[in-house]
Amino acid sequence: MDLISLQPLWHEMDIRNQAHVSLARAKAAEISRHLGFSQGKQGDIVLSVSEMAQNHVKHHTISGRIRFFGQRSSMGSIMSVSSLDMGPGIPHIKMALKDGITSANGLGSGLGCIRRIADRFAICSGKLGEFPCPDLLGLEAESVTLVSAEFFQGKRLEFQAPVDFSYLIRPAKGESYCGDGVFFNSEPEVLAMVVIDALGHGREAADAVSRAVECLEMMPVNTNPVDMLLEAGRGLSRSRGISAQAVRVDIANRFIEVAAVGNVSQYLYIDGRARKISGHPGVLGPVISRSSISKETFHGINSVLGLIFTDGLGEVPKLKFQQSETSISALLWVQYLFSCCSRGEISTDDATLLVWKWQE
Repeated sequence: MDLISLQPLWHEMDIRNQAHVSLARAKAAEISRHLGFSQGKQGDIVLSVSEMAQNHVKHHTISGRIRFFGQRSSMGSIMSVSSLDMGPGIPHIKMALKDGITSANGLGSGLGCIRRIADRFAICSGKLGEFPCPDLLGLEAESVTLVSAEFFQGKRLEFQAPVDFSYLIRPAKGESYCGDGVFFNSEPEVLAMVVIDALGHGREAADAVSRAVECLEMMPVNTNPVDMLLEAGRGLSRSRGISAQAVRVDIANRFIEVAAVGNVSQYLYIDGRARKISGHPGVLGPVISRSSISKETFHGINSVLGLIFTDGLGEVPKLKFQQSETSISALLWVQYLFSCCSRGEISTDDATLLVWKWQE
């Protein structure tokens, strides 16, 4: 698979009238076709976007928009479509999620249809009610409504460990190539995750990420995270290098290991206690040194919520204590938090956010 076909796709558009609904449907068809989804899956994605966009027009939402994200990998394709607005909200979500309750001129059966055909679905509206949005320190966005649907094509990453995760990668404005990347690998009750941020932009940065992922794919899932990062950097001596953070989750023995170098950071909420993990200054590639990699190990864990992000995203809001142990899905967390960080603006740097959860 060539380098350009592996690049993450990102698009956001405002929805204010019927013309925008048509444009959103066309964009959904274009992206899903490019990602290699089957005709059936393409139809499901277009239908979901149509229902989301039609809701914005029907209910005259404030700052209503649709977000598209997709990426191909050696395991298949992933695509998420999300509807976001600042009001007026959905007062009776349980009723709205029933099949047959559709927006005006909708082609399916509303939110219930989206939930049924999507591989994963998440919704929240306001801070109170049946499905409240996350409550974050320092943010008072009371009227936010978020609906997100995720679709998979091909061999979806499956594992028996009770870990829920989702991610978004937004390429820098005007760039055809993205210098951020993610990697997953799993065995029963063991999961490895790596978030990568290559220095620089363009094809050179994207190529560094691709080579790092190729090295990671050759290693067993139970490899120590420090060794994972060292191995990922061995083939990058001629590049500008990468920053990265690797996590290994061992469900059977209830511990996690984290290794980091450079400016990829993570907020870990372990049994309600917050901890920020950042790497030592430096990069993997031109210089490979075990001493430049920071590492942490946590044992006896009952629940954990992890937010791994690159510096292009900006500062991630801190969560209130109770929020870290709620039933909010990783899909909803990643879509909601990304909006809080970016505020709809695309920076001159690539940005990645990976959210993962584990709870006994």
